[in-house]
Amino acid sequence: MNDSSVIQGGRMSKHDEKSCNINIHIHSQGDVNIYNCSTPPQPCPPSLPDGGTSTPPGGPGACVPLALGSKPKQSQHQKLARLLASTKVPSTLAAGLIQLLRRFAAGRAPANELEQGAFDRLRQIPQSDRHIMSCIVAQFDGLSQADRNRLFNSSLPSDVDTPISPKQLADAFIAEIQQRMQTTPADGLDCTVATPGKIRVYEPVGEDPFTQVRICQVDGLRTSNFIPQLNLGEYLPTEFEQICVPELHGDQVEVICSVQQGNCPGYSWSPNDTCFKVFDVQTGDSVLVQGVNYFSTNATVELRGRAPLTEQREVPTFVCGDQDTPISETVNGQTVLINDCRVHDKLRFTVPLDLPPGMYEFNVKVPNITGIPSLGPFLVSNNEFLRVNVPSTARFKIVSEKLHCKDETSPAWFGADEIGITFLTTGLFSDGSFAQLEGVTSLRGDMDSGETVDMTCVLLTPEHQDQPMPLVAITTVAIGYEIDNYDQYAKQVQGFQDAFVNIMSWMWKIIAANAALWAIVALAAVSGWPLLGALIGAVLLTLTAVFLALWAPADLIAQDTFVLSMGDLFALTSGNFPSPPPQSYVTDQGIRVGVEAIEKGASHYLERRKYRCDDEDSEYHVTLRYTREQ
Repeated sequence: MNDSSVIQGGRMSKHDEKSCNINIHIHSQGDVNIYNCSTPPQPCPPSLPDGGTSTPPGGPGACVPLALGSKPKQSQHQKLARLLASTKVPSTLAAGLIQLLRRFAAGRAPANELEQGAFDRLRQIPQSDRHIMSCIVAQFDGLSQADRNRLFNSSLPSDVDTPISPKQLADAFIAEIQQRMQTTPADGLDCTVATPGKIRVYEPVGEDPFTQVRICQVDGLRTSNFIPQLNLGEYLPTEFEQICVPELHGDQVEVICSVQQGNCPGYSWSPNDTCFKVFDVQTGDSVLVQGVNYFSTNATVELRGRAPLTEQREVPTFVCGDQDTPISETVNGQTVLINDCRVHDKLRFTVPLDLPPGMYEFNVKVPNITGIPSLGPFLVSNNEFLRVNVPSTARFKIVSEKLHCKDETSPAWFGADEIGITFLTTGLFSDGSFAQLEGVTSLRGDMDSGETVDMTCVLLTPEHQDQPMPLVAITTVAIGYEIDNYDQYAKQVQGFQDAFVNIMSWMWKIIAANAALWAIVALAAVSGWPLLGALIGAVLLTLTAVFLALWAPADLIAQDTFVLSMGDLFALTSGNFPSPPPQSYVTDQGIRVGVEAIEKGASHYLERRKYRCDDEDSEYHVTLRYTREQ
C-alpha cells in the first residue's frame, strides 16, 4: 500500500456471512497489514502423519497464530528484506534444520544419528502444535529461489527423500566459516586477504640507532616507541600500567586504579618513572599490532620469556599493509621517507595456546626483500611486552539477573509487552573442539515502561569448562510478543522455541564430533580465536533471525553477539584491572547496543547491556553478572 492510503468499503451483513464488506479508514506513513474475514474458502490443507496441517494459521510469517487485539507487527516482507540486506553468507544450520523439519513432517524414518536425535526431540512437541513444523517448511518453499539461496546454504539437500549426513553437515559448516572469514576482516584490520605494506627503508650510514621496522600501537594503545615522540600528557591513562585496589564503599566493593610509578615491569618515562603499559593477554588471544614497514606477508612475531621463563617462540602473522599513506613527502624542498607512526601497517598474531603464563618480550621480524644486503636477512622491530596472566585452572560463571523496560514498544497505550529472551552460549577449546551449545529462554509478560523484573538465567558455569576454554561466544536474541492471550501463546512459543534450541544444540554436537579439528585450529591461526568466535556467534544469530522471520509473528527488539576470551573474563572479575570503558554499536538488524559497567569487585563484575530498537521505539536493558569461581 502507498503512504497515507485510505481504504473504504461497506459493512458485513448479519444475514450473509459469506460476504464481507468492511469500512476502514487508514492513514499510514509505512507498511500496512490488514487481516480481515474476506479470505475465500480454501481447500483442505495436506495433513501431517500426526494429524497436523501445513497451512500457516496466522498468515505469512505467522506460523503461531497472533491474538486479536495485539500490537502491530512488522511484516514478513520487512523482516526478510532486512535479513537479505545484511546476510553475506547463507546459513548451513538453517538449511539443515529446514531439512530435518521437512523429513520429520513427511513421516520419514531417521536415517542417521543426526536425524535420530532431532526427531526424538521433535516428537516431544504436542501434536496440536506440530503444524508449526510444516508451516515453517511451507514458508521456506514460498520464498523465491534467489532469496532461499541468499539465506540458506544450497549445498545441502532439500528434497524430502535425501537425508543430511553428519559429515556433510560438519563440512558445510566449516566451509561457511571459511566463507564468512573471507568477507569479514578481523577486528581492526582493513583487509580479508593478506596484503604487504610499502617498503619505507633507507640504507644506514655509520652508527644509526633508528628502528626502521616499528611497533607503534598494540591493540589500539600507543607504545613508548611511538613517533613522532609524544609528551607524557598526550598519552591516555589506559596506555600506562595501572595499580588497582579493591576498596569497600558502603556495602559495595569498588576497584580504585591509579597510574603506576616506579618498579615498572616494562618501559618507563623519565624522570618521574611512569610505567608504560604491559599488554595483558591470554593464550589463544589475538593481538593487533600497528606500525611501520610490515612489507612482507611472511612477517612473524618473536616471543621471548623473561626470567625465570626460558620459552622462545616464533609465530606467524596476518599482515594488512598501509596502501594509502605515500612512501615519501617533501620537507623544506627535500624528499624524505614517511616512516613514522603516521603509517598504519597492521598485523595480527595469535598467542600460542600452550604458552606458559608469565612476562614476555616480543618484536616483529620481517624478511629483507628490500634489495639492501647491508640490512641483513631480516629487519627486526623494537621490543614490547606481553603478560600472560590467566592460570589454566581459572573458571567463570555468567548469569543474567534483571530485565528492565526503559521504553515499551509503541504504541504504549495498546497494552503491555510480552518479552522472550533467548541466550545461546558456546565456546572453543584449546584443541579446536566446540563446547556444547547451551540455550536458555526467559519469557516475561506484562512489561511496561519503567518496570524491572527478575530474569535469572545461567549462561556459563564452571561445569561447562571441563578444560581450558580460550573463548566464550554468547548470542542474545530478544523478541517482543506483545499479545493479549499471553498464556496460550507463550506456552506454544516456549514449546517450539525450546525444541528449536535443543535441536540446534544437537546439531552443534554432531558438527563438533565430525568436524576436522585441524581445520578449526588452522582457521584460528589465520584469523585469531576472537574473530572465529565472533563468526560462530554470527552463525547462531543468523539462524535465529531467519527462523524468527519464518515462523513467529513476534518482532525482534534486541539482538547481540559478544565474544569473551578467558583473559577478558579474568580482567572483568579481578580487582587488579579497571572497569572497561562504555561501548556502543549497531547490529546488522538495526538494534543499537550500549554496554556499561555497573559494579566491579575483587572477583565479580556487573554489567548493563542496553538494546534500543528504533523500529519499535523500544529500549530494554539486561543485567549480567560475571563471577570468578576458581
